[in-house]
Amino acid sequence: MRYNESMKIRDVMKKEVYTVGSAATLKEVVALLLKRQVSGLIVIDQKGTVVGVVSEKDVYRMLYPSYREFYESPELFTDFKQQEEAIKDKSDISVAEFMTTDVIFADPDEYVMKVGAIMLARNIHRLPVVNKSGKLVGVVSRGQIYHTLFKKHFGL
Repeated sequence: MRYNESMKIRDVMKKEVYTVGSAATLKEVVALLLKRQVSGLIVIDQKGTVVGVVSEKDVYRMLYPSYREFYESPELFTDFKQQEEAIKDKSDISVAEFMTTDVIFADPDEYVMKVGAIMLARNIHRLPVVNKSGKLVGVVSRGQIYHTLFKKHFGL
């Protein structure tokens, strides 16, 4: 890539994508996040189609009551020691119950600045990269975009 060319997602995406099946449990998701030392995974169905994204934030939210649950019975959620002990009881919850299903995809040929703007505006940290035929070909994160842009333009 020459200096004066605008970068495309294919220039910054990671081709090694960590995925988890849609039938995975919370415990399996956490184990994979820890093993791969990543903060999110792409969720795929049995056909390999992207059906969601799961992040540390999604996992963390599983540890706490929903707003509705809290407002209906706040007294049940003030024993933090009990809440921590209850984590193990959630290990078999399906990823389908807590993953993000409203997935935005990036095209490998899209401009980095456009995708970065979408990610920033929507507070998204990673996007699956899908080609024209719908095949998962990579993943791009805000950090990858950030690092690549500044290395290119600041010579760092």
